[in-house]
Amino acid sequence: MCIRALHVFTDYEALSHGAAAAIANAIIDGVRTRGHVALALAGGSTPERCYELLAAAHREEVPWEKVHFFWGDERMVPPDDPSSNTAMARRTLLAHVPVPGTNVHPVDTTADDTPEAAATAYADTLTAFFDGPPLFDLVLLGLGTDGHTASLFPEDAPHEAPGDVWVTGGQAPPRHTPRGRVSLTLPTINRARQVFFLVSGAEKADVLAAVRGQTDLSLPATHVAPEDALHWYVDAAAAGE
Repeated sequence: MCIRALHVFTDYEALSHGAAAAIANAIIDGVRTRGHVALALAGGSTPERCYELLAAAHREEVPWEKVHFFWGDERMVPPDDPSSNTAMARRTLLAHVPVPGTNVHPVDTTADDTPEAAATAYADTLTAFFDGPPLFDLVLLGLGTDGHTASLFPEDAPHEAPGDVWVTGGQAPPRHTPRGRVSLTLPTINRARQVFFLVSGAEKADVLAAVRGQTDLSLPATHVAPEDALHWYVDAAAAGE
């Protein structure tokens, strides 16, 4: 049964500190229990400060050489593009901690110009690493004002996707740019041991309430239910306080 917990912090900075500490502890516990940790990173702007704090305040305590990094979603842009989730993670976290290059598994957005082909290749990467269906120790997610998470959008009804498809590729709705996207599917996310949502800002208050209350099942984030625990790390503005 999935444990669900809400953690509310006074502001974005406090949220980032709290999430960074929780992620560090999850990695340490996972390495102690299983020998290594598979972590799927979130993109967007909300996790940036959290990643900076992981690389600074928690650099010495986390066994980085035992952590394998993946991405929950990626934009179909070059890996050094400012809108690339990989570029953001490298700039804020990976460039500052002793992670072996072989432990970093980004989506390849350069081999082919179609999201569908990139998704197929990333699914192969996951299958090879996990020797079967993906089983992440921890997936980090954000929440859009339209209820999307990773690059799973309401228009695509991702909760109706086949259970044996691990990665999907396609076009985001016109309100989102860049439009070409690759994303883990809900079945992949829900196979994870734990999921941490990081949510900040008053503009997210209504959708956060709808997702947590499950009042609108068209919102993709409503369908996130990992194996063990779902944690919401939010600031007071997003919580409506």
